[in-house]
Amino acid sequence: MSPLHAHLALVHLPVVGFPLILAGWALAWRRAEPFWERLFSWLWLLLALLAGAVYFSGGAAYEHLRLTAEATGGVWSLQAAAETHGVAGRAAFLVLLLAGAAQLQGVLARFQGQEPARAQRWTALGLGVAAALLLLLAAWLGGAVGHPELG
Repeated sequence: MSPLHAHLALVHLPVVGFPLILAGWALAWRRAEPFWERLFSWLWLLLALLAGAVYFSGGAAYEHLRLTAEATGGVWSLQAAAETHGVAGRAAFLVLLLAGAAQLQGVLARFQGQEPARAQRWTALGLGVAAALLLLLAAWLGGAVGHPELG
């Protein structure tokens, strides 16, 4: 499996999974269902960690595409699009980590027998929405890069 295949296989998990986890967590919070809120909090943290694998596989995928273009003697016409995708991916990853840190605050509060603070939940929700939007933007920009050599 090439780095490109690994990146493409992993990238769908946070792009599709995180908005679903965010919606499930927000619904559980709204309905005051602690079991589901805790479950979605843990899934949120797990996905934030998984996003690291996605982000760090992106550099190897970029190099694979660049070297493939150079090996065929051509110029990689989509290099600028790939670089823009990488910047959006980095922003999405960093905001998702911040959202995960806000969510971790609530998980740790529960370990101490406290209810997560209202401000913590609103912060996690705001950062989560921003992360979901950035993930969608990065995915949209990544789709423009295209990968004809996989066909």
